Amino acid sequence: MSVRTRAANRLSTKIALLTIPILLTTACAGGGTGPSGAAGLTKIGFAQGNFGNGWYEVNAKGATDEAKKLGHDLEVVSGGGDPVTQNSQLSNFITKGVAGLIINPTDPQALSSNLSRLKDEKIPFVLVNAGVKPELLADSYCYVTEDEKVNAGLVGAEMARALKAKQGATKPVKILLVLGFAGDTNSANREAGFKEGYASVAGAPPAQYLENVYGKWAADTAVAPVRSVATGNPDLQGMFVGTDSMLPGVQQALTSVNMWGKGEVAIASYDGQMKVVKQMKEDPNSPVIATVANLPAQQGIIAAQMLERALKGEDKNAACPGNKIFVKPTLITHENASSYYKSDSDY
Repeated sequence: MSVRTRAANRLSTKIALLTIPILLTTACAGGGTGPSGAAGLTKIGFAQGNFGNGWYEVNAKGATDEAKKLGHDLEVVSGGGDPVTQNSQLSNFITKGVAGLIINPTDPQALSSNLSRLKDEKIPFVLVNAGVKPELLADSYCYVTEDEKVNAGLVGAEMARALKAKQGATKPVKILLVLGFAGDTNSANREAGFKEGYASVAGAPPAQYLENVYGKWAADTAVAPVRSVATGNPDLQGMFVGTDSMLPGVQQALTSVNMWGKGEVAIASYDGQMKVVKQMKEDPNSPVIATVANLPAQQGIIAAQMLERALKGEDKNAACPGNKIFVKPTLITHENASSYYKSDSDY
């Protein structure tokens, strides 16, 4: 998630969960060439951007389980949110001679030299989750992700409807955005999507956006900046939190200034973490009015399937039209939280 690599703490038939279908299902039929991994399986790698918040672990597990079914031994490493570390890991994978790679970039621009090297070495790679500029996509076999603007737009529109119902269309409302890092692609996409979604609702009260705060996609680092803004703006009415992983820090900050669960601040979030869905399901007074699920396991599964097709030499324009696959989102609100919640899943 689609948060991305600096992150820290991320169905039921009754709802319309839209997913990409499983593209390949043949077990133990890996068609790639390359060094042998465990039990004779083809060795491939996954350069994950970071670990520590659950989203990335679920994403990696989806890829690992699917890769094994397809006849591959997938080695997963974490870049720790550091492009220097991740570049070193990519170099190591190339030196080992892996057959192919899945990469969730810490910083796509900073990895450009190694991405070019992969092309030169004819090692296919699939990009997953992190925001990537179009010019870096050309050499990848496929880019598996979510449309962050669309996803954030869903919760932005829900925020607009909630505030409209609460106070009507005339009085401006103060809204705070809590994002990851200033200038990162994920933060920019989610900010733009939220604001576009909010503006799409006719009759929504005018939004007065406060200066963004950045929690580095982690709960503990979100506490201080959120508390500072809330203290100076006791009339704060809306908040968009760029990942569910930061919500515990937001709750701590607002609780410390007596603004959590008082019906004053409506919160929209992102990622569809089951802990958040559970809170929405069990507490009708929870200030979290919406979150959007972006399905990290499914992203990992599809990334493994795309790499399999690359290793088999399938034309990428047929396997991954437009060089990109979007996993479609599900908006979760108080109304459908009970039907969406699954106790045996993290996302």
